[in-house]
Amino acid sequence: MPFPCGRSSATRSKTFLVAKAGDINKSGEGEFYRVAGLVAGAPDFDGTGYSTGDAFIAAMASGSGSPGNYSTWRRHGTARHITKVVRLLATPAGP
Repeated sequence: MPFPCGRSSATRSKTFLVAKAGDINKSGEGEFYRVAGLVAGAPDFDGTGYSTGDAFIAAMASGSGSPGNYSTWRRHGTARHITKVVRLLATPAGP
């Protein structure tokens, strides 16, 4: 069963980006592609080589691949979040 809206959150260096689209029950899977486009189009998107989550988001933003389901988005979102946090923790704090 699909969840009611296309939604994704992305961990940033100091904030979170939350992108939400319309009701997928009414608008269909295109909402997932729209959400991916919002995330991938953000100026601080880390790019396809950053994590498997970013590669998935970039592919969705380009309209390729299947949007999967809630578990797919959760898996890729978690991979992106863990990659971002580990890299931030490994980087010495600035002045």
